[in-house]
Amino acid sequence: MTLRLHLVRHTPPLIAAGICYGQSDVGVNLSDCAQLVARIHASFPQLPPIYSSPLQRCAIPAQMLTPHAILEARLMELNFGRWEMQRWQDQIPRHEVDAWAADMPGYMPGGAENSIQLVARVRSFLCMLEQQQTTEAMFICHAGVIKVISCFNPRMSDSEIAVQLAACPSVGYGTVTSLNLMM
Repeated sequence: MTLRLHLVRHTPPLIAAGICYGQSDVGVNLSDCAQLVARIHASFPQLPPIYSSPLQRCAIPAQMLTPHAILEARLMELNFGRWEMQRWQDQIPRHEVDAWAADMPGYMPGGAENSIQLVARVRSFLCMLEQQQTTEAMFICHAGVIKVISCFNPRMSDSEIAVQLAACPSVGYGTVTSLNLMM
C-alpha cells in the first residue's frame, strides 16, 4: 500500500534561540500560523485528513486548517527530559551531548527517550493508518518526526531507521514536504 503524506513542520516557536525544547509546549506567533495555513490552503484546495502533534505549536495551525484535525501524541517531538528548556550552550552538560553524539540511536538525551523509541512510536502510528487503509494524510508535526518518516522503510528495524536519522537533512520551520510512503 502507498500512503501519500504531506508533512508540515510548525512555524518558529516563541522561545529564545539555543534552547532545547523538544516536548515542551512552547507557543507560536499566530500571524506566522495564519500565513502557513494560507499557503497550505492555496496548495491543497481539498485538504486530506489532518493529524497533529498535540503541542500548541502544531495544534494551533492544525485547528486553524480544520476543526476536524486529530491530535495524535505519537507525532510529538523527541522528549529531551531534563534537557527541556535548558540552553544547549551552557546548561546541558557537554559530556552528555558528546555521549548522545556517540550513540544517537540509543542514547536518551536528558534521560527521557531515545531515537529508537521515537521511531517505534511513529511506526506505530503509520501502521495504524495502514490498518485503516488511509491513502493520504497531512501531519502537522516536528522536525524529528519528519526525519523519521523521511527515512522510514517498513522492512528496516527501528534501530536501523534511527541510525539513519543523523544523515537526514534538517527541515525548516513552516515547510511542507510531500512524499509517497510504501507500507
